[in-house]
Amino acid sequence: MFSYTGAEVRLPEAWPVGPVPAGGYPESAIDPEVRPAAGEFDGQFRTLVEQLQTAWDTGNQAPAGGGPTPMELAIDAMRGLMGPARKLMERPLLDGSGRHPGPAFRLV
Repeated sequence: MFSYTGAEVRLPEAWPVGPVPAGGYPESAIDPEVRPAAGEFDGQFRTLVEQLQTAWDTGNQAPAGGGPTPMELAIDAMRGLMGPARKLMERPLLDGSGRHPGPAFRLV
């Protein structure tokens, strides 16, 4: 059994995310104001996967002229997922379930 005594720990706001259907949600299920965030997330996810593949393929070597390594670029891409993911999840699905859409992680 665990216990905690001390200052209150404030948890961030969270939304109940519903199961993501294979291939993602149909457009009609997502609020039109946040619908573009689904595509933005998927595009950024593709960038992340491509940067990780480059890191593995090159032994994570920085470009000859200098600059960030592929892994550093992948980490930046990973951070870039947060904005579109939060935007997508901020409004509930239009099916009345009270659940919110989550990213589909599609390579588009």
